[in-house]
Amino acid sequence: MENQEKDLKRFVIEYEDGTVREVKKGFLCTMEPGEDDDVTFTYDMLGISGGELKLLVGGMLRLGMKLGMFGHGEEEE
Repeated sequence: MENQEKDLKRFVIEYEDGTVREVKKGFLCTMEPGEDDDVTFTYDMLGISGGELKLLVGGMLRLGMKLGMFGHGEEEE
């Protein structure tokens, strides 16, 4: 994680309609395309404890299962 030396204060989300929402606790994953279909991921966590990170990862796995990404005997796309 790149930003360990900086303490995050908040995430600000701006929607197309101009609505702004401030997040004081959350997780942000950004993706930067690289060469040969490589992707570099950057993770920023704001106010997340170790136990909450475990919940977050479990939730992402459940989302993947709900979307049919795992457990069908098929290779990843």
